[in-house]
Amino acid sequence: MKKYLSFIFCYLCCILLFVSCTKDTEKDGTSQPFAKAIEMIVHTVKDEPTDVSQSRGISSKYNDFDLVYDPDVIYLHIVGSDAAVKIPLYNKICSSEVCKCFSYYLEKFEDGSARITPLLEDGTPASTSLDIPAGSKLYFSSIEEAIWELPVTENREGYTFYQRNKDVNIEVYRSVENFSIDQLAGDIESLIMGRACAGFNVFTLFYDGDEYDKATDNDEEITLEPGEFETIMGSPLSTWYIKLYIGGSALTDVYDLGTMTSVDEDASGYYSTGNIGADYFVPFFYKKSSIDDYSVKCYGYYTSNGDQLLVPTTGEEMNIYVLIKHWEGDGEPGADWLASNENALYTEIDLDHYSHPINNKFYTFGLFMSIQWFKKAWDSYAQSSVSRTANGMYYFPSEDAKVICEQY
Repeated sequence: MKKYLSFIFCYLCCILLFVSCTKDTEKDGTSQPFAKAIEMIVHTVKDEPTDVSQSRGISSKYNDFDLVYDPDVIYLHIVGSDAAVKIPLYNKICSSEVCKCFSYYLEKFEDGSARITPLLEDGTPASTSLDIPAGSKLYFSSIEEAIWELPVTENREGYTFYQRNKDVNIEVYRSVENFSIDQLAGDIESLIMGRACAGFNVFTLFYDGDEYDKATDNDEEITLEPGEFETIMGSPLSTWYIKLYIGGSALTDVYDLGTMTSVDEDASGYYSTGNIGADYFVPFFYKKSSIDDYSVKCYGYYTSNGDQLLVPTTGEEMNIYVLIKHWEGDGEPGADWLASNENALYTEIDLDHYSHPINNKFYTFGLFMSIQWFKKAWDSYAQSSVSRTANGMYYFPSEDAKVICEQY
């Protein structure tokens, strides 16, 4: 009798063990031959690193991308799908430095599919997972959406005007390569992130061309004072306004982070300088800069810190339009005058021969113009000897201007 009871007990234990194992290893009828917890360290990369000590995404000194991944989360995406999972980051000491890390639990199944569940810093699984079909390619990014998109654009005569958005025109990070399920199940210790956007500074500055032409090696600074500006131009500095447009087929308002290509095959549009979302002329302001080996005091427009343009680029052509207006009325100009391009004097900078911008680089594009040379161009406009365009602007050539195209 005891032998019989022992046999029954052992038989029941085997059944319970089999049922327990089956529940732990089943996913929709498939078995689970592999499961592993994996931790990765996040690094960023630049084509030509300059100062790795920079701690901000935009450096006020260098106007450059740094090597720091700023967000506190990262998203794992499936290429060609909207599916993604949010993974929290945490700090960890790595070789005497603080680095950002994340962990996930990967289950791989016999049919080649997988499931990834993010892990919190203490090893606790997150409440969401990502089911990955067999054969999928995956990538990491800093935003949840697979498509980067500007929500508002405006179709104008001959081109598209892009409305800058402080929540969209930001640094967007993306892994420099795609991954397979097997790669994510392997021994990858570091995730290398680049930027799926380029950064742009733009400027147009007026300097004392006569003083520059006479300068010698002993001259430390070339100055253009407000009084000198007024003497040359015949009116106070405060009555002059400027606006710049930057764009072309290099820019798009719909960009696929999975394929790193524009969704809009006919992408081409322009952003305006000034405050984010605005399209107004702004007063000339002072900027100290440099031309060749000389320090120069200039007036005009230079992208203010924090107002640089951040946007994905297609690598195609880009150009800049410089628009100048002069206020001759009483008091300050109104919003309608500041918003209108009517009667503006403009020139175009074709950057095709200088640069085709690519993502993960920061650019500074612009013009230095002699104020004496510009006075001649303005007088030509005032005497109506230049052609007026269909949209009410007057074109002037800028062959004598110094074109600046720098990349970092």
